[in-house]
Amino acid sequence: MKFDDEHVREFLHLARAALFAEDTFMKKAFESPGNPYRATTPPGVLWLENERYYQFVIARYLVSFYSSRVELEWGPELYDLAIIEPATGNGRPVAVVEIKRWFSSSGEPELRGMGRDIDKLRKFQNTGLLLVISSNPRGQCKENASWLEKRLRERGATQPDDRLLWEEPFATQGLPRVTDGWSDSEVWVAAVVANAPK
Repeated sequence: MKFDDEHVREFLHLARAALFAEDTFMKKAFESPGNPYRATTPPGVLWLENERYYQFVIARYLVSFYSSRVELEWGPELYDLAIIEPATGNGRPVAVVEIKRWFSSSGEPELRGMGRDIDKLRKFQNTGLLLVISSNPRGQCKENASWLEKRLRERGATQPDDRLLWEEPFATQGLPRVTDGWSDSEVWVAAVVANAPK
């Protein structure tokens, strides 16, 4: 089985759905009376900006809704996720995934780590995906995705055949406002596709 763009888009759609479901769950949790996080933490999936948290949220969701097996910390390279197609019968992944959060205000600090993860993904013989989880004020997703793709290319992290695919964002609350409360934000996921089948 080749893990082509159709498969990447399905994976991205499910990753977005996983984060949206977690966002909904956490918003309800924060609404409970006397919740100690309310005043200091955004109510939703942005409450804990941690790649391992997002890795497990997405893996848990995929176990329920994905037709392929998902393994965590797979192989000697310890890829964050491995997608194994049961029909192949060999237990070998058709794709591996590294997860990176991209939340800094300038966007620059995370680029070096993304480049390292893309290099790691190239060691795998099939498709490698760098899953980027990001948040920004509403309406900036497309612009930020284009900026990310351009900067990764300028830094030499991506090659001409690599591409960035992304899912439409969902609304949440996250960035602090100057006044009390949390501002309207959006969360989105993108995948830098490396080693894609020709």
